[in-house]
Amino acid sequence: MRFVQLFINNNFVDGKSGRKLPVVDPRTGEIILEVDEGSAEDIDAAVQAACEAFNSGAWPRTAAQVKCRNLAPHCQSSYRHSTANGHSDIRDDCTGAWEDAV
Repeated sequence: MRFVQLFINNNFVDGKSGRKLPVVDPRTGEIILEVDEGSAEDIDAAVQAACEAFNSGAWPRTAAQVKCRNLAPHCQSSYRHSTANGHSDIRDDCTGAWEDAV
């Protein structure tokens, strides 16, 4: 069985609680993998890492146009996957996703 760790501060780490959550294939009822359960401590670490990344380093000094150019492919990929699964809440041109952020 595969196990999936949490991704915090650009690293895969074990959850502090040590607990796992099963991911079940709805077609078969089979547990296909287990993921680490995030605790409040894990969330605090992830938020702290995100704030540090957002407020220091290259990101705050990067021009809005460069941010959009770098993020647009991810937005477009999310859109393709969401529409393939019947969701239509992500715009295909990505403009809505970044208008407020830039």
